[in-house]
Amino acid sequence: MTFPTRLNSGVTIIEPEGKIVLAGGADTLHDTVEHVLEEGSRKIVLNLENVTFMDSTGVGKLVHCLTTTTNQDGTLKLLKIPRRIYDVLEITQVLQLFGHFDDEDEAVASFE
Repeated sequence: MTFPTRLNSGVTIIEPEGKIVLAGGADTLHDTVEHVLEEGSRKIVLNLENVTFMDSTGVGKLVHCLTTTTNQDGTLKLLKIPRRIYDVLEITQVLQLFGHFDDEDEAVASFE
């Protein structure tokens, strides 16, 4: 199982949906990022707009996705972070590790 992906000007947009938690979604997120990297993409944006909840496992997997991407000379950025998840990422100081955007065009342009 993977989350939907699409290309926008050479940037892979991954669009997870639902909960990213221990019981489901967290491993799928990392598997999807690994798959995108295996396909050769090194510019990745996670659109979190349709993520309804993220637990500590999800936050950990998000950091693991960043590490995996960075280790393969890629860049991972976040898009449209819901307020609730934004607050969790900010409190845990994970947000500062990522470039994050509210507009897809701005996120894509940031790779240039």
